[in-house]
Amino acid sequence: MTVSSRLRKAVKILIVLALAAVVPLTNLLVDPAGIFTTDVTGSVEQQAVDIMLSGSSAEGLINYDERLVKRLCIYGIEPVDTLVLGSSRGALITSEMVGEDSFFNLSVTGAGLKDIIGIYGVYHETHGAPQRVIIALDPWFLNGNRDSGRFEQVLTDGYSYCLTQLMGYDESQVGYSPSVSAKYLGEGAGSFFSYPLETQLELFSIPYFQSSLSLLLNGQSSVQLTATSEQNTEGGSLRPDGSYCYPRAYREAPLSEITELAESQLLPTGDDSARIIGCEDFGGVSEMQSLFYDFVSALREQDVQVDLVAVPLNPILYDYMLQHQRYEKAIESMDFFRETAQQLSCGLAGDFDPHALGAGVMDFYDGYHYSAERVAQLLDSLGEGR
Repeated sequence: MTVSSRLRKAVKILIVLALAAVVPLTNLLVDPAGIFTTDVTGSVEQQAVDIMLSGSSAEGLINYDERLVKRLCIYGIEPVDTLVLGSSRGALITSEMVGEDSFFNLSVTGAGLKDIIGIYGVYHETHGAPQRVIIALDPWFLNGNRDSGRFEQVLTDGYSYCLTQLMGYDESQVGYSPSVSAKYLGEGAGSFFSYPLETQLELFSIPYFQSSLSLLLNGQSSVQLTATSEQNTEGGSLRPDGSYCYPRAYREAPLSEITELAESQLLPTGDDSARIIGCEDFGGVSEMQSLFYDFVSALREQDVQVDLVAVPLNPILYDYMLQHQRYEKAIESMDFFRETAQQLSCGLAGDFDPHALGAGVMDFYDGYHYSAERVAQLLDSLGEGR
C-alpha cells in the first residue's frame, strides 16, 4: 500500500469517526430535554412546576419528564389532606371531583405498582402521611413481569424508603438501590456515568439528535408553555392540583375517531395478534398481590383513609381480553382488589369491566382513558358507598 493510499484511508477513517461523534456530542452539548444535566433551573419541567405552584395550569407540555415534574411539585407544595396515586388513567381525578381543596394528584403516565409506592415514599418522607389516599387501580399493578424502566430511573429511593420505613420490609427485600440521579434529588451535578444505562444510551439517539439539531438551528425549544387559568384547556395541560387535562380535540372526538384510536391501540405483536399494554406475560402475581396488600395495610395502620377506584378499559380492548385466555389473570385482578378493599376497610368504586358500569365506546377518549365526566361519576359513587 502506497503512502498516498494509506493517507486516503486514514482520512476516510477520521471522517467516519468525526461523523460518528456528531450525534453524541450534539446531544450532550445541546441536550434539549435536559436529560444529561442535574441542573433543572430553566428546564421545561421546572417552568411547568413554577406555573402550577403559582395556581395556573401549564399548557403545551410535550416530551417532558412527568415524574420529575411531580417530584418537584412534592418539594414545592404544602402538605395536603388528599393524595391521588395512579397512572395516566388516574390523572384525570381533580380536586373538584373529590370535593377537597387540600389535594394533589401524583399520578404519572405508565405507572405500575412500584411507581405509586415510590412516589408516595417521596411524598411521605417530605411531608408525612396525608389523611386520605385515592389509588386509581390498573390490572397491571399485579403483573410482576411488567417493565419498570422509568421507575428504576427516578423513584427507587422513595420505594426503598416506603418499604423499609413504612411497610416493615428488610433492606434485602427491596431489590433496588435506593439511589437515583441527583437530578431527581436536587443535589447538584453528578457524573454522566452515574446515570441509568437507558439515559446514557439516549446520547446516541437519532430522534434526540433531530430535536437537538432543531433547537440548535432555530435557537428555541419546540416546547412553549403557557400559563392559563382555564380548567379545560385547548391543548393538553397539567393543572395546579396535579391533574391532567387532555386537549380539546381529544376530549370532544366523535365516535369514529375514538373507535379508530382504540382499535389502533391493540398493538400488533408480529404474529397476527395484538396486545394490551401492561397485561401481556402476566406473572409474579402472588408477589405483587402481597406488595399491594402490605402497602395499603401500612397506610391503614397510619390511620390513612384509603379509597380504591377501578377505572374501566374501553369495551373494544376489554372484549378482546375476554376472547384470549392469556388475559385471564389480568381480568381476575379485579377480584383481588375487591377482597383487599373488604379486608382492609377501604372504599371501592368502579370496575375494569366497562359493561359492569354500562360504559360504551363514547365514554372514553381512547382505548385506556375514561372521560373526565365518567371519572367524576366514579368518585361520586365512591362517596355514596360510605
